[in-house]
Amino acid sequence: MRRLLHRRYDPVLKLETEVLTDEINQTINSIKTKAWEETFRQTGHNTNKMGEIAKNLKKNNETFSIPPIQSSDGIETTDQEKAEAIAETFEKTHRLTENHSDYRTEKHVHKQTKRILKEKHTELTNT
Repeated sequence: MRRLLHRRYDPVLKLETEVLTDEINQTINSIKTKAWEETFRQTGHNTNKMGEIAKNLKKNNETFSIPPIQSSDGIETTDQEKAEAIAETFEKTHRLTENHSDYRTEKHVHKQTKRILKEKHTELTNT
């Protein structure tokens, strides 16, 4: 749906996308909340278990991990492979052509330029 919205702006489609995104985010938050409630219910008043959870939360917030990435070579799991796959995709996406000039286009432009100049020259000499 987002791709459609990016291709052709439509206010109704934008509103529908926003509504669906909000519903998805609410569902995710609800699932997370239920998981936390279950975790806390299982720990009860066990302070050792709560300390262990706090330690793991602090430890997990120190690092950021990108999930595996699907590339043309397969699934990339190491940070180096992921970085190379992202760079390769970015390069392919933003490269116009392999050859930065197109002979047929250049020839056509040159021919049309000559024709226009000839027409202008003819107009000026006939007046």
